[in-house]
Amino acid sequence: MNRMRALLGRVSTWSGRGVHWRLWLVFGLVLWLFMPPPRDGHAACAPWEGGPCIDVRPTTGSGERPPREPDDTEPSPRRGSGPGCASTPDRPSSDEGEPRPVAGTPHPSLPHVVWSTNGQFRPADGYRWVRPDDPNDFGVELQPDGTPHPTLPHVVWAGNGQFHPAYGYRWVDPNDPNDFRVMLYPDGTPHATLPHVVWDGQGRFYPAPGYVWRDPDNANDFQVVRRIDLANWASNWRSEDRDVAIVALSGLKDAKLRDWMAAHVRFGRFPDDNVSPLSASGAMLRFKDAYFDRRTPPAQRENLLAFEGGKVFYETMKDVPLEDGRTFERWFLGYYPAHTSVISDMRAARHGGQPLGTSDFVDAHSAFGHLFRAQALELELPVSHERQQDWHEVLQTFGQQLDQVMRGR
Repeated sequence: MNRMRALLGRVSTWSGRGVHWRLWLVFGLVLWLFMPPPRDGHAACAPWEGGPCIDVRPTTGSGERPPREPDDTEPSPRRGSGPGCASTPDRPSSDEGEPRPVAGTPHPSLPHVVWSTNGQFRPADGYRWVRPDDPNDFGVELQPDGTPHPTLPHVVWAGNGQFHPAYGYRWVDPNDPNDFRVMLYPDGTPHATLPHVVWDGQGRFYPAPGYVWRDPDNANDFQVVRRIDLANWASNWRSEDRDVAIVALSGLKDAKLRDWMAAHVRFGRFPDDNVSPLSASGAMLRFKDAYFDRRTPPAQRENLLAFEGGKVFYETMKDVPLEDGRTFERWFLGYYPAHTSVISDMRAARHGGQPLGTSDFVDAHSAFGHLFRAQALELELPVSHERQQDWHEVLQTFGQQLDQVMRGR
């Protein structure tokens, strides 16, 4: 500022000498040299105090707005059907003129969805639309196990995105992963998961030789039992009733007792007597009409057969001598009264979810029948550990005596 005052003093002196226009020119040049340049974001002001200011904040130029962030959102997608999908018509996925993705290319944002050949898209192989009737729902799920493959005959999805031959079929060449041809299992081929069941060459299956269906009247029961040949058929039997009796006998799990009954018990066929579907009479089992009623569960038939068969065993073997000189009957009459609690548990035990359905327990024949049933059907032990121990000890002694009497006979 002192420099500025000195300059002004000189100007006033020079103006009186007629050179004032030259001095004003010099004065303007000095002002231009001493004024600092403006800075971004600040006001550019004159160098003297109180001078005018001009806003020079930066702009984007040309009055344009800054550009937006890239828009990642896509046009509303359209679903197609494609292989393995519901029969929903394909819909356009992009505007005309846009390049189409290669068929099979995964969709960038929809999991397990791929582009199809016509520029639309569909669920990936092994998947299907969750809601096939809603064109705005793009959720997919795995094809359920057993769903037929859309292009491979007799091939089904496995529920995990892979596929396998349909039921009753196998790969023609199991060693070639690129050969998807299938063929029926040949007749007699063992079933992979059903014991003693074989394929018939037509996509169906049946019991293997020597076996029969446990419940021939139930098409959803694939259990089989070994067929037992019985020689002691008394009276007239229908073939279908014989099969029911054979299946029931085959259901006995103790092979020794099952074979003994097949060899020594007479099987008789009688009309209903309003007493019991099955009853013992000496060395014969009397089968009544109710025993063959389709409403009678197989487990109930096995229950009755084992219980009444035990009575026949006792009546047939009671006079056989044991190693200690006593008869089998004498031994049992002295044994069972001390174990009535365990025998009562055996009477109440279920087999295959079915109770025995009889209150017989008043005589030695019935007590023996309960023990025989528990041994022949291998009934489940009681829940109590103490009761299990008692049950095990009683059956162990009982089994030893059965073996001895059958050897003596």
